[in-house]
Amino acid sequence: MIIALFNLPITCYCFCSICCNRILQTNLLKSNVMESHQASKLDISGTAKAVISCFQKLGVSFELDQIQQIRDPKQQVEMVGVPEEYLNGHAFHMYHLTSPDQTVSFEFQHNVCGRSIYAEGTVDATIFLAKKIQSGAEQRIYNMIDVLREGNMR
Repeated sequence: MIIALFNLPITCYCFCSICCNRILQTNLLKSNVMESHQASKLDISGTAKAVISCFQKLGVSFELDQIQQIRDPKQQVEMVGVPEEYLNGHAFHMYHLTSPDQTVSFEFQHNVCGRSIYAEGTVDATIFLAKKIQSGAEQRIYNMIDVLREGNMR
């Protein structure tokens, strides 16, 4: 059996690998996380959880219950900037890290409008896994970074 771990958007991994080492160097320890998804989403964003986990590994103190979840459509449009046509399918994430004396700040935001990118990524991941099975690969666990490294995204 091959296990595929494809549930987290690529941006989370890219962000962590490129930026997280810089956070400790600049001593950015206070954080604020806000995420907005369609009103039907009841749980905390897996992407936000993964990015926060990365921050925590680097010494940033932040608990999941501190995430500001925006599910109200009016707030999503006015406060977050979600286009109205994507209220039923979007994922906006905003991370703000600040030094204790507030002289240095770092902000990171990634937005997804619609759901087609997830469907396309699922197709790419399925093709990737099919090729691994065909080739008799010994590795049994993969993630989206493995798909990217292979270079066969459509």
